[in-house]
Amino acid sequence: MKKQFRSDLTKYLLWIFAAFVVANLFPNILILVFIIFLSYKYIKSKDELVYFAVYISLIADLAGLFGDNFNGLISISLIEFNLVQIFIFVNIIKYIVNFGQKNPILYFQKPIIVFLAYFVFLILSGFIFGVEDAGKSGLRHYYQIANVIVLMPIFLVLPYLLKADNFINRLSYILFFSVFLNIAGQVFMLIWGVPISQFINPPQNYSNIAGETNYIQDALRPVIASWLVILALFLSFFAIVKKSHLFKLNFLYLVLFASFFSIFITATRGWILAFMFFIILGTLLFSPKIGKRLAGALTYGAIVFFTLYGASNLFKTQVDKSFERFSTIELIAEGDISAGGTNIRHIRGAKVMEGFYKSPIIGLGFSSEGLKDADQHVGNQMILQSGGIIGFIVIMYLLSKIYFKSLHLNKLLLKHRRNYISYRGELKLIPVFLGSLFIIHSTSTSLFGYSIYVIAYGNMLWVAIYISIINKILNEYINK
Repeated sequence: MKKQFRSDLTKYLLWIFAAFVVANLFPNILILVFIIFLSYKYIKSKDELVYFAVYISLIADLAGLFGDNFNGLISISLIEFNLVQIFIFVNIIKYIVNFGQKNPILYFQKPIIVFLAYFVFLILSGFIFGVEDAGKSGLRHYYQIANVIVLMPIFLVLPYLLKADNFINRLSYILFFSVFLNIAGQVFMLIWGVPISQFINPPQNYSNIAGETNYIQDALRPVIASWLVILALFLSFFAIVKKSHLFKLNFLYLVLFASFFSIFITATRGWILAFMFFIILGTLLFSPKIGKRLAGALTYGAIVFFTLYGASNLFKTQVDKSFERFSTIELIAEGDISAGGTNIRHIRGAKVMEGFYKSPIIGLGFSSEGLKDADQHVGNQMILQSGGIIGFIVIMYLLSKIYFKSLHLNKLLLKHRRNYISYRGELKLIPVFLGSLFIIHSTSTSLFGYSIYVIAYGNMLWVAIYISIINKILNEYINK
């Protein structure tokens, strides 16, 4: 299996290197040819693992290597297609091509269908409330709605396409190394002030501002590939609890620490809180041995951390800024919801909730009145504004089904432990992972919702990816 891991990683890194060269040094027509070739390989392959990992790494802009160079490659009149849309279309084509073949079981099919059905209802109700002309062409809201409709099938398509043998372990191995590559890209951004892709191809308003100047401006927050990093965090802790013989334990703890560090230096409070929630609750759920080992790993990590802190002014300044920003959570706990003037989500949320009060049961749907106030910084308010109380219940129904299905399977595996001797209860981490995602959704950026996907359809894809990977985990345990 380790030979397979090395083969996958080599193939993955070659694709990432090729994508980096093509995206930054070649004209758009050749970038498009590269994407078409990658899509062809993904569609035709019976072992989709590496191509799937490459695609989601490009979408996440791993290490800041690609920027927006893969977006806007295909234009039809006023409509432009980016990599998220292309990837979803490719998956739909792959599903059609492979239709009739044996597929994994989709354990969350019913709640997903309920979610999508209510989604369609909100689109129809939006037209009843009124969809007006918007944008220079007057068609912006119509295009946004059409775009979401086309992207919706990804929830029912992607779970059936993750078929590769030993998918989770192989994907984990790739993502674990991608975390370190991503940190390298973040360090580059801290030093030079811009991601690698913008350093190679500076935008017109580019100015090489780095170091202290950027910190004084409070403008340097290397938020790169965060959705990919949290997946690596989950999979590394999952492997630690599982005690997989395929990974060295010290390496897994290093990945865990690196994932947290990658998010911490972004000074993004909601994300830091979510990562802390996952690590602390995950540790409490399992044996004291894991807690002791984690404490030991964190001790070694702390030694490295404080060594860098004392040796590098750049590192020290970034850490100080992150601590300073995260510490404002204490002000919120004391009643200052503005967190010392650093948080305006209560103002944004109040504006969005005006729409909810006009239609509290079903929300404003995809009407122009709702779309013009769409704000991805207030996730729960946006669910209520667009979907109403019923919409919030539908999303809770979907998440609760994933939650309880994971715990139910965990209970069955423990009950029949004679047949699953190596099982250690790691499926209990799935609800913890969902909780972490919901913290991010509630405090930082909308992940779950309805009309919010007209401006954050990338997040729509990440929800589908997480659900598909969780479904694949359950399939691998049941098919043992």
